[in-house]
Amino acid sequence: MPATTPIYDLPYQIGTDPPCFGPGTGCDNLETLWCDFAALVEAQLDENDAIIGRTGTAIPMARLTLLPETGQNLLLDVFPSFGPLAFDTVVFDTDNMAQAPFIVPQRNGIYRIDATMFVDDSAEAGTEIEFQILIGPDFDVASMTAIVPAAGQNHFRGSTLYSFSDTAPVPRSISVVQQSTFAATAALISASLTVYWHSDL
Repeated sequence: MPATTPIYDLPYQIGTDPPCFGPGTGCDNLETLWCDFAALVEAQLDENDAIIGRTGTAIPMARLTLLPETGQNLLLDVFPSFGPLAFDTVVFDTDNMAQAPFIVPQRNGIYRIDATMFVDDSAEAGTEIEFQILIGPDFDVASMTAIVPAAGQNHFRGSTLYSFSDTAPVPRSISVVQQSTFAATAALISASLTVYWHSDL
């Protein structure tokens, strides 16, 4: 009866099991518990090597920002409904993901996506504004809605985890959009979009 390892639960040979080598030459000609164990260990080592190769230097991550010049806050009505915010500055990018105004994950895995917006409204009386994090052109994965008070400001924050595989999503682009049209007095003071590799699928 085989035993199993305590962490990965891999079955391995004990003294009462038959030896690996029998008729023929080597493990290629005889499927045994020992040969299976060696293959399972090699597969686990390959997975560990892949993680080290992906994260040894730096975890895949990227951040884009939009920061209009002081006194030049960007009026939100310049963006069409569902138009992406025009992120134009790469703060960091360890895996060639920044393709402004989008971030495009290059590797499969689960990614954390964070978005922040800071909005000012100098005149409107309580403007409700909604932003969305989109995957591809129209798949909403997180929404941020808040009231910007008259002659006031408000922060918008959204965060989610999302899986990227060989088959989905297509396209892999991540963006932030505004959900509807706004009065000409609502202005974007700053915005950021940050994506971090979180874990394997």
